[in-house]
Amino acid sequence: MIDRFMKETRAFQEATRILTQKKKACILSGLMESPSVHFVHCFSQAQSLPCVYIAPNELAAQKADQDFCFFSDNAEDVLLLKPAEYMLYDVEARSSENSHARMGTLYRLLTGKWRILVTAP
Repeated sequence: MIDRFMKETRAFQEATRILTQKKKACILSGLMESPSVHFVHCFSQAQSLPCVYIAPNELAAQKADQDFCFFSDNAEDVLLLKPAEYMLYDVEARSSENSHARMGTLYRLLTGKWRILVTAP
């Protein structure tokens, strides 16, 4: 219901027209985080194109990932690429959970099993 309302707005249709004519990367600005997530989700769904969402920080990326999973029919289509961990000191028991999650995300990127990638700089 909300997706249909978003897709019928003149602003969404105009933005979609511009984005599909450019056929290259663009920056979406001016929307708060949740509305921008909803816009990207609707655009990706309407155009059947994969999208990359770059959040301003890691916390915002995790929130956006949760929002995309909420809007998405299949949460498996949404990938979260966590930043690499750098240890500037010796660690006895370093967790490999982040490394494994990143490798899984990169594998799914390479195999094309995704629709939306969420990451942070």
